[in-house]
Amino acid sequence: MCPSSITNIDTRRDHHCTSRITDIFYLFPFHDAANGQFDMLRMLLDAYPNGAKMKNNHGLLPLHVAATCHSKCVPPLLVAFQAGAKEADKFGMLPLHWAVMGNGENIQDNLTIIHALMDAFPDAVTVEDHHGFIPLHKSIYYGHAEIVEALLTRSHGRNLFSSMLSIDIC
Repeated sequence: MCPSSITNIDTRRDHHCTSRITDIFYLFPFHDAANGQFDMLRMLLDAYPNGAKMKNNHGLLPLHVAATCHSKCVPPLLVAFQAGAKEADKFGMLPLHWAVMGNGENIQDNLTIIHALMDAFPDAVTVEDHHGFIPLHKSIYYGHAEIVEALLTRSHGRNLFSSMLSIDIC
């Protein structure tokens, strides 16, 4: 499992939702496979193409999980459900918000995933989560200069600061 806070959001059981099979973190098999199990994800998507659209109780798609882990599972998930790049979780975070936090080991792999997500949804660079943070905030907070540069370069003149006076997140 990838080293991420994505699975540590809330582990309490919702006893009203017992009709679906999930693990203790409310992840469906598609979410687990999106952690980097490329061959298993391909098998699941071949058998159940709509699995790419499954949200867990936190509103996470398999694409959110794959983006967080910077796994090679992002491209097939984008092919299966490109609109997933526009889907926010219950915290208002898009897959791009999760991806820019930089949990991957190789910055080039991270950047490849980030560019794929920005290609799928160019306006994602300006989308605020429920705390008012855009992906740029998160990349600065986590200290990823290469990702900050990519976001600024790919913003294509969009005003990344339209709703805030500063990038102060301390």
